[in-house]
Amino acid sequence: MSVHFVDGTHTLTINGPAKVELTGNDDPPIQGTLAAPTLTTLTPATHANGSDAAVTLTGTNFNPSSDVLVDGGKVPATYVSATSMTTTLRANAAGTQKVSVRNGSQVSAQQTFTWS
Repeated sequence: MSVHFVDGTHTLTINGPAKVELTGNDDPPIQGTLAAPTLTTLTPATHANGSDAAVTLTGTNFNPSSDVLVDGGKVPATYVSATSMTTTLRANAAGTQKVSVRNGSQVSAQQTFTWS
């Protein structure tokens, strides 16, 4: 896809995962941001402590470069679609962990994962 803008202010909206490369001699330069992710559910949201937990994250605005954060630290994750990612939470003691998704500098609200 190629888009050409002429004088003035324009908005380019891309829905879903996409790689965008902007080039040219624009003054001021073209700037863009990734849509903020939302995280609505963790499945499962509870797991017995002592063994790893495979977890599916459901929400919106996920993309292949989205990060999954557990208690603020990045963990390995797999992008499935704009509404789904998976990760494995490492065995933990009983308690809770806060899970969120990050797109660039934008971070979703946290969901709680409980180890029982």
